[in-house]
Amino acid sequence: MLGESHPTTIKTVAKIALLLRDQNFFEASEKMHRRALAACEANYGPAHPLTLDEVHFIGVLTLQREEIPEAEEKLRRSLVGRQELYPDQAHPDTLATAHYLALLLQRQVLWRHDPRTNARLAECEFLFKLALDGRDEALGPDDKDSIETAACLAVFLFEEHRTLEAEKLWRRVVVSRRRTLGDKHKDTADAAYALGTILEARHKYFEASQMFHVSIQGYTELYARKGPRPEWLEESEDHLHPVLQDAIDVYENCLKMSVR
Repeated sequence: MLGESHPTTIKTVAKIALLLRDQNFFEASEKMHRRALAACEANYGPAHPLTLDEVHFIGVLTLQREEIPEAEEKLRRSLVGRQELYPDQAHPDTLATAHYLALLLQRQVLWRHDPRTNARLAECEFLFKLALDGRDEALGPDDKDSIETAACLAVFLFEEHRTLEAEKLWRRVVVSRRRTLGDKHKDTADAAYALGTILEARHKYFEASQMFHVSIQGYTELYARKGPRPEWLEESEDHLHPVLQDAIDVYENCLKMSVR
C-alpha cells in the first residue's frame, strides 16, 4: 500500500481536491488540498512547485470563505515562491496568484480607516496590472482569464474614481464578451451594465442606452419567466427580477435623456 508521502498518492489527492472544487464541494476540496500540502511539504519541501500549487489553492479557498488573514498568508507565500521559481514574472501560475492576491487587497481596502490603505491600494493596482499584462501577453487579450482580470481592474479603478480608465477597460471587456460569449450571457450583461453606468454618469445617454439594452438581453435570458404566467401567480405579484427591472428602468431613462 502506498503511503501518504508517495508521489502517486500526493498527485491523486491533489487531483481529487481539484475535482471537488470544480463541483463546488469547497469544504471537502479544502480538506484534500490541506492533506496534499502536508504531504508535499514533507516530501518535497516548502518551495517545490507542487507545494506552492497547494498553498495557492488553499489561499483561494480561504479567500472565498473570507478567512482573510490565512488567505493573505497563503497567497503571499505562493506569490513569492512562484516569483523565485519563475523569474520572468509571466508564468501563468505567478499571474494567477497575483490576480487573487489583488482581489484580496481590493476587499481589504474597503476599510478606509486602516492606516495601511494607501500602500495596499498601490499594491492592489500593481498586482492587477501585473496579472493583466502577463495574461494578455501569454494567453491573449480575449482569453477568459485576461478578461476577468481586466474586469476586476476596471472595478478597482471605478471605486477609486478613475472613471476614464475604468471606462476604457469596460469597453474592452464588453467587446470581448460580446464576441466570445454573446449578448445573452450574464457576464456580458454585467459588463454592459457597468459600462452603461459610467456612460450615463458622463451624460453619454445614447451610448449608455445601447449598453443597457445589451444588459437587458442577458438579464432577460437569465431572469425573465419563460412562458405565460401560471394560474397560481396573481397578476399583481408577477414582477420582474429586480436586476432586470433596474436595467429596463435605466435604459428607458437614458432613451428619454438622449432625445432632449
